[in-house]
Amino acid sequence: MNGNVIPAPPSPHCTMPSEKPVPRWQVAATLFPVQPAPPPKSVDLGDLLGQLSDVSDWVRYLSENVACATAAITGTLGQQNDTTPRAILDVDTSPIMVQSGWPFPWDSQAAFANLSLLSPHAVIYNGVKYPTAANLFFALKFEGDDVAMATIRTASDPEWAATDRSLVPLVRSDWHSIAYSQLVLVLCLKFEQHPDLVGELLSTNYRPFIDRRRDRPDNIFGRALEDVRDSLHG
Repeated sequence: MNGNVIPAPPSPHCTMPSEKPVPRWQVAATLFPVQPAPPPKSVDLGDLLGQLSDVSDWVRYLSENVACATAAITGTLGQQNDTTPRAILDVDTSPIMVQSGWPFPWDSQAAFANLSLLSPHAVIYNGVKYPTAANLFFALKFEGDDVAMATIRTASDPEWAATDRSLVPLVRSDWHSIAYSQLVLVLCLKFEQHPDLVGELLSTNYRPFIDRRRDRPDNIFGRALEDVRDSLHG
């Protein structure tokens, strides 16, 4: 038997999306579109929060609509209102920089380094052990071709290996439509198989994740981490 074949792990507790989900902050942004001018100071923060589904929506709305949200807060801070969830006002909304992959080498001393796809935490998928989450994610581009997947699994730089001219024609035709859900799957497996990392992820509370890579304007890795964190929060 191949030394890399290992009994399959239990199914992850994360909620797996069937397709790329609509982030809840986008739903909140739809409910509360940015106005050309801040709302009047009479806007009640409690009413605003009542229309947001949970704290993460509020945090994202606050970070995206600072002017409007500040005016709403100003209108209530001076009032004695026991129903106002004042603790929410103290939530840290500063972004956390995370690393999806190269050109930045993995730095064990960096803050939240273990959240990176490159952290040396092996992930088992279908009984096969991948040295990092990055190796598994890029191998999934070739799922169905065992030789190509093995090539990516053993590569020191799986992202670069996946661009090899001999492999590009083998990429799944539906990859672009499933890449996000596959990334969430990989992250779910990583945290399920390394429960010691779950606390590190949850310790970020509702702070947004931003991928350090400037060639990732869609911030797919940051959003996937947020979705997995929300799922683990339950």
